[in-house]
Amino acid sequence: MSTKKRVYDIAKEYGMTGQDLAKHLRDRGMTQIKGHMAALDDFLVLQIEGMLEAEGRTRVQVRGNEEAAEG
Repeated sequence: MSTKKRVYDIAKEYGMTGQDLAKHLRDRGMTQIKGHMAALDDFLVLQIEGMLEAEGRTRVQVRGNEEAAEG
């Protein structure tokens, strides 16, 4: 069973805040997005990523906490 991503997870990948991305998505007609904690199925994640990349946004390098925990 795969875990669902949340809006704030995708926002972090693109260097945005969860609230900003949620508003951005609602402004573009995604009425099912109620807030930054909304759980997204795989299809919706792909849709959102495609839309963001079509708008010229790129993923940012995010360092994981696992590196900090090891060192």
